[in-house]
This record gives sequence, structure tokens and C-alpha cells, in this order.
Amino acid sequence: MELNPRLPILGSVVFVNVGPIKHRGVLSRDPDGSPTVISNSRRAGGVAEESLDEFAGSRPVHHEGFLGNLSPEAVISRARLCLGQRWNLWSWNCDHFVTWAHGLTPRSPQLRGAVICCSLALVAVVAIPRTR
Repeated sequence: MELNPRLPILGSVVFVNVGPIKHRGVLSRDPDGSPTVISNSRRAGGVAEESLDEFAGSRPVHHEGFLGNLSPEAVISRARLCLGQRWNLWSWNCDHFVTWAHGLTPRSPQLRGAVICCSLALVAVVAIPRTR
């Protein structure tokens, strides 16, 4: 997968769509200068740095930008500090990881949205009167 020249500077958040979910990571480079992505995934079992091709898995890579005010170097440094940390859907998924790497409080808007949707669906099912 080639990195689109209009895509971001290092440290930016990039993502691929995996069904209805955006899998996010931090754009970096290996010592040879090839693009890599540091991300936190269930597939990798936690935070790992992989080639852009491995991250993309044949899907288009999209650019989301910077989430905070840290320098690109600081974002990448923080991201690499997490290498090997285990993935956890509820407290340490790709969203939590990229927000933390950018110097923000770890949060997962996607997870929050899914929980709200499921809760509303459950309320609707319980509230619907049953006919006999």
C-alpha cells in the first residue's frame, strides 16, 4: 500500500474502515524511511508497529489529523512507549491508544456510541408492549 503524498506528517492519526469500525493508528516510519503505523489491535494482541500494508490489510488508509498539541516527535515517542501493551476493548483499544499518544485523556467515542446504541435498543425492546 502506497502512502498518498497528500497524507499526513508523521504522528498523524490514520485509519482504515473495518466494517462499521474505524481502526486507528499513529503514522510513523521505520529506520529505512518506509511508512509504518503504530496501533493497538486485537489482531496483534496489543500495541504494535507494523508496515502500512499490514495495518491497511488491502483497505484504503484515511487521514484524520492531529488530535492534540504535541509535536509529531512527542506523539511517536509516546506511541512507542506503549509497544507490547495488551489490547482491551473496554479500557485500551485503538481509540484509547491514539488519544493517549496525542496527549489527551484516553477515550473511545466509537465504544461509547456502540454502548449507547445497544442500551437504546434494549430499552426499546423492553418498552414495546407485548400482544397475546
